[in-house]
Amino acid sequence: MSDSSRAYYFVLTLKICRTRGTGRQKDTMNIKRHLFIISKLMYGGKTLEELNSLWEESDYYDGEITPKSFWRYKNDIADAFQLDIEYNASSKLYELQDVEYIKSNRLLSYILLSHQLPELCLIVAKHKDK
Repeated sequence: MSDSSRAYYFVLTLKICRTRGTGRQKDTMNIKRHLFIISKLMYGGKTLEELNSLWEESDYYDGEITPKSFWRYKNDIADAFQLDIEYNASSKLYELQDVEYIKSNRLLSYILLSHQLPELCLIVAKHKDK
């Protein structure tokens, strides 16, 4: 799939999620969860326990990410963002495939940065007086 097709598909998916009537808050939370997972796996593989630890520290925390839930999120990320997350059995890590595509795609990079900005602001505020 070409970069422009991926970008179009991604924007279309966001529009569909945004225009649903019921469950809109749940859809928004799922997108935030998906972006959280992508942003954490961009910088190297993580175990589910590591992802849960990072998730617990985030503002989005609403309960543990179970293996069954993670499998669903993994499939949703593949559908919505055309990104694959593979499990490496030898290292027991979940790894994001095609990281270079994410870094080179301006739209996806912008969306991920926008997602991370509130988290960065909280970190700065916590350490402002130190």
